[in-house]
Amino acid sequence: MNSEKTLMRPKTYLRDLIRHINKAQHRVYLLALVIADEDETRTLMTALEQAAQRGVKVSVASDMVFTYRELGVTGRKKHYVRTQLARMRSMRSKLQAQGASVTWLGQHGITLYSRRTHAKWSIVDNTVYTFGGVNLYSVGVENLDYMFRIDDTSLADHLASQQDMFVRENKSGRAQPSHDFGLGDNVALIDGGMIGDSIIYRHARRLASKAVHIIYVSQYAPTGKLGKIIQSRRHELYYNPAAKVEFFGRSLIHWMEFLRGFRSLYTRRPYIHAKFMIFTMADGERVAITGSHNFLAGNAIAGAREIALETRDPAVITQLETFLDKYIK
Repeated sequence: MNSEKTLMRPKTYLRDLIRHINKAQHRVYLLALVIADEDETRTLMTALEQAAQRGVKVSVASDMVFTYRELGVTGRKKHYVRTQLARMRSMRSKLQAQGASVTWLGQHGITLYSRRTHAKWSIVDNTVYTFGGVNLYSVGVENLDYMFRIDDTSLADHLASQQDMFVRENKSGRAQPSHDFGLGDNVALIDGGMIGDSIIYRHARRLASKAVHIIYVSQYAPTGKLGKIIQSRRHELYYNPAAKVEFFGRSLIHWMEFLRGFRSLYTRRPYIHAKFMIFTMADGERVAITGSHNFLAGNAIAGAREIALETRDPAVITQLETFLDKYIK
């Protein structure tokens, strides 16, 4: 998996994704926490419908609980939520009418946060967009975020197979162990939804324990054992002010700032939805983790499905640093 990786901000990603779907010949797979038919994504929905109508295999999967939560949380009146639910059903009906598969994931969880599907990827033939955090709805494409575009047949095959497995598991309530795959300087990390099992969080802890300096970007302050390690290292933390996030996240931020003395260096207006860490080792080597995981211990405990890339590729790390310098610092 040494193909070139190109960082794309949300709206660039969306335009490029639509352009590729319009030319798709074999398959289109979309997986995200939230996928919705809204003003910003209407052209995407049209492209998906037309691809399915042409005979392209189209598989769309998103998280049932959090699609409802994200779309409904901005509405103050009950009719707004009813409207959003109606639009979700309409989106599914239109796509299925053209032969697409649409699955709401996450019906079987011990708690509300168990087995949530937080991973994000889009696959069009052999082009993959992943290792970022963009959700495909209006708010999602306005957030401070990105996806990486990669032309790689083996990665596309692996993630398509993974999505098929998520859909099968959704019917039975099963999960799978987390795992990694890849070659050379790049390793893909997949959390499969098992309670207490997160290879992404484990790798972040391992790298943090060896690092002399850590750059941390996420929606929230780091928690758990990772937070304790970061506290003991030189670090730069960039996460949203507590006032910008929902109640649960706000409580986490306040608690970590009290417990660990963390302070975010982020002062800009846009909402951070990007998630990456850059580790500098004693010998000067740099390693990054980028993906969908917010580096929260709770994600690992609850068994969320996540994806990330662990990389030593200077080209990828440089793009992350450029994103940091241009949009976050």
